[in-house]
Amino acid sequence: MDKYIKKFTELSPRVGVVLSYIICINICAFARNSLKIILWYMFREFYQNHWLIIFFNSIAYSIMFLCGCLTGFLIHKNSIFHSSLAVALGVMFTYLVSGINQNEYILLLEGVLTGAVLGGIGGGCVLLVRRFLCSK
Repeated sequence: MDKYIKKFTELSPRVGVVLSYIICINICAFARNSLKIILWYMFREFYQNHWLIIFFNSIAYSIMFLCGCLTGFLIHKNSIFHSSLAVALGVMFTYLVSGINQNEYILLLEGVLTGAVLGGIGGGCVLLVRRFLCSK
């Protein structure tokens, strides 16, 4: 598996960045929509429960953080910026695909900002791990 990841990260810079964006945006959107559908199907009668909303948000935030880590791993140059942007675009894509009402645009803005922050934190964590491993 490691040799395939090395081959993927050895692509030309433009192809690697575009492919990394496509991968991370799709993973973020697929994971969030899948989680939403599964939770709605399993907990249909309790869907508006306060604890279930907190649980869903914590898993969604974890997905954003992990997508930021993935982007930071795939893109080595300016990884924090690219991680923030890829996760923010993934969240925006998720909201626009799932449909948004006219009065819910503030939720879209909040989700995009949260995704940008958590994606940047994920990219920063990967950058710190990369620097720590290279210093040994």
